[in-house]
Amino acid sequence: DGSLALGLKQYGKIVFVRNRKARPVTGYGTVGADGSFFTSFRIRVMKAVKMRDRYSPAKITMKMMMII
Repeated sequence: DGSLALGLKQYGKIVFVRNRKARPVTGYGTVGADGSFFTSFRIRVMKAVKMRDRYSPAKITMKMMMII
């Protein structure tokens, strides 16, 4: 919502997220898409953990060593 973004602009910087895999949690429709609130929360936490592992320094170093 544009008016919400403009209202939040006074509290910090607003950036556009252009990743097609990004999913906003804006209401019951988005949270309920995965099932119950707990199931949705668990799925989102697991996705975040997987993304964290992808960008860990150890894995990046390992990939760099494999390239060399």
